[in-house]
Order: sequence, then structure tokens, then C-alpha cells
Amino acid sequence: MPPAPFRRLWASEAARVFGGQLLAIVLPWIYLRAVHSPETYGFLMTLTSIPRVLGSASSAWWNQRHPAVTVMRRASWVAALMAAGVASTVSFSHIWTLIPFMIVMAFTEGVYFPAVGTAVPELLPEESWQQANALIQGTNQVGRMVASFVFAPFVTKIAYWASCAGVAALYLLTSLVLPRSRPHPTSSEERPEATTSASGADGAEGESTSEGNSRRFWRSPHSSFS
Repeated sequence: MPPAPFRRLWASEAARVFGGQLLAIVLPWIYLRAVHSPETYGFLMTLTSIPRVLGSASSAWWNQRHPAVTVMRRASWVAALMAAGVASTVSFSHIWTLIPFMIVMAFTEGVYFPAVGTAVPELLPEESWQQANALIQGTNQVGRMVASFVFAPFVTKIAYWASCAGVAALYLLTSLVLPRSRPHPTSSEERPEATTSASGADGAEGESTSEGNSRRFWRSPHSSFS
């Protein structure tokens, strides 16, 4: 059983995947209903996709200055607010009033997803990284397929504002479920090496404990969350 911080990270990622997939299904329908030109539709899709690339390009800058979980939480909060803005205006506003909301939301998605991989080393020891990343990637792929089957039949039958409100709720759930963050360790905070002044009995006990822990694939981080 993985430790509680990673379970919360996994649950938040599942909520985020469902929210993003719901948005990916409803957004083309909103554009198609508002415009009837293939050129304009392609322009809108491109316009609201470029910020995602810019967000991904700037993700390293964000992750160097803040813990990855903090970056994910703030990005999810902003995305939830933007989705709520779309839900409140999609029924009676012109399509161009939605574009600023969609641009900001796309940027937050670009910032969010690289931070997921950065958060794993902050929450788990090195021997658990491979399994943790495999579980997250599997959840991402399977969640997208499941969400497509679940949401696609209902998107055309309910109001677009209700779908966007559902996206906002899922993004809000993502931010609430995320584990508490801890600051990036500095060189002075690195775990000190074992001292040679320990007694022989203490050294033997430490080796026994280390061997016992190495047999456990999932281990909680040594330092507590702030």
C-alpha cells in the first residue's frame, strides 16, 4: 500500500484527468455551435492550445521556485476559477468572451502536468519512483478512455454551462485532495551521512532496519510535510 501522500496525489490526478477529458469533449461542441467556419474553428482550437505549450515550457521555472505540489494546487485553483467563468458566460455571451478564460486554463494545464512527475520524488524514496510513475501514467491513460465513454453520450444532452461547471468542480476537487506540500530541500538540509562514532550495536541495528526497509517497495518520505 503506498503512503498516504502518494494516495492523495493519485486521487487528485484521477480527478484532474476526468475534468480535463470532460473539457476536451465539450469545448469543440461549444466552438462548433458558435462558429460555422472550419477556418475559424481551427483558429480557435489553435489559439487555446498554444498557451498549453507555453505553460509546459515555463514549468521548470515554476518548479524551481515552489514545491511541485504547491504548483499543482495553485494551477488547479486557477483552472477551477476559469472553468467557473466559462460556465457563467457560455450561455449568454459571445464566443470571444470565453477565449481569455480558455487561454488561462490551457496555460495552467501546461504548468500542472510536468509538476506531477516532479512531485513523485518529493513524496517517495527513489526505489518507489518507477512504480509510482507507472501508476500515475496508467491512471492518466485509462482515465481518459473511461471518461470518453462516460461523458461523451451526455455532453450533447445537457447544457454546456453544466458541463463546464462539472469541470470546475473536478478541478476544485483536484486542489483539495492534493497532499500538503513541503519546501524543496537545500544543501544544508540534505540527510546527513551516517557517523562513524556510533556504537557497534547501533550500527548493526541501523543496517538491519535499512535492509528491512529496502524490502518494502513503498515507503513514506523521511521528513514530514510542513
